[in-house]
Amino acid sequence: MKPTLRILPFTLAIALASTVHIAAQAPTPDAALKELQSLVGSWTFELNVKASAFGPAAKITGIEHFQWLPGAFFLRMERQATGPAGPFTNLALIGYDAVLRRYSQAVFNLTTGWSGTFTGPADANALTWSGIVDVGGKPLHMRCSWTLTAQASRTTRCEASADRKVWLITEEGTHTRQTP
Repeated sequence: MKPTLRILPFTLAIALASTVHIAAQAPTPDAALKELQSLVGSWTFELNVKASAFGPAAKITGIEHFQWLPGAFFLRMERQATGPAGPFTNLALIGYDAVLRRYSQAVFNLTTGWSGTFTGPADANALTWSGIVDVGGKPLHMRCSWTLTAQASRTTRCEASADRKVWLITEEGTHTRQTP
């Protein structure tokens, strides 16, 4: 038997053992995701919507439920709300991009079919989401800030801009924790 053929089974055994060891180590969520734990639970909210490209001034009220999906890599938010056009439901998935060091959020309005994606720097006490949405076929830049004011409350402020130079407030409001 040639020397290279004797080494081959040994090399394969090491490669197989390494693969089994790697597969046995389950991935763990990034530490930045743990900072979102303060959002978990149910929150009531009241938003004052300003007249904008989205429509006339109005009040939106409702409840949000935040919970971790299995594995704790994504936080799920379901918002059931009532606004001037009637009741609606939003679903959002929040995750973390370790390469970019940013949170990401995909939002889906289950009532109208609208969806949007937003990103924000990793600061769970003052999340600032930004993204571009389509309003009547035109892109509109959005940014929304969620600021934890206490363990049981947070504020929201959203702004929109057509040119990223002039920003107009589209909504402001408060969220109050109901259950942890």
